[in-house]
Amino acid sequence: MVNPFNGAPEFFIELHYKIDQLGHKRSCLDDTGFSLGRSQCGKWFVTSPISQAASKFLLARNVTGLNADGYKGEEPVDNYTGQLIFTLSAAAFETYCRLRDSPWFDVYRDIFTIDDGKRFRAKAQSQNLEANFYSRLIGAQKDCRLKSKIREFADGEDEKNFFAVCVGFRNAFAHGRLGSLSGTLALSHCAREIILQAIERDCAGRTDRVR
Repeated sequence: MVNPFNGAPEFFIELHYKIDQLGHKRSCLDDTGFSLGRSQCGKWFVTSPISQAASKFLLARNVTGLNADGYKGEEPVDNYTGQLIFTLSAAAFETYCRLRDSPWFDVYRDIFTIDDGKRFRAKAQSQNLEANFYSRLIGAQKDCRLKSKIREFADGEDEKNFFAVCVGFRNAFAHGRLGSLSGTLALSHCAREIILQAIERDCAGRTDRVR
């Protein structure tokens, strides 16, 4: 078995191995969603994106805090630690989604379950963050479609729209729209568990369908 890199999660290694051994090309994944039979295409699937997704997953899983020696800013370090954890988790989600060439924001909406969405919204409510958190996310976005999807999630109209929160958070972090928002650390820990568990669940399910 070819290991993408030392320490990769087993479910990524298994997916890498199965696709590599069956000789698929990347376009084989587009319409099949990883439900692959033995390939007759005669070309190898480029497995480096799986290694990249595994690397991002491990980074998100193992970052525990922010080393801010000498930092004298006004915002608590915990705020930025939470933002870093959430952002790395969102990056792991997007990198995993881009294993396919299809538009990830359509295809991978179903990586999350309704229960995932409810769990995150409940955590935001318990931290008294629901109104301020979502309004900041929405205000940081330029894409009207993404704004709408975040709003739908915040209003409980579509619990599976958690993917929009992931992307929106990454954008808000990049544009400095969350620096003064307190209480994000617990919310970010919750988001990380939801995201990484969803990736593991989805990847393992797709690996089982590769024959």
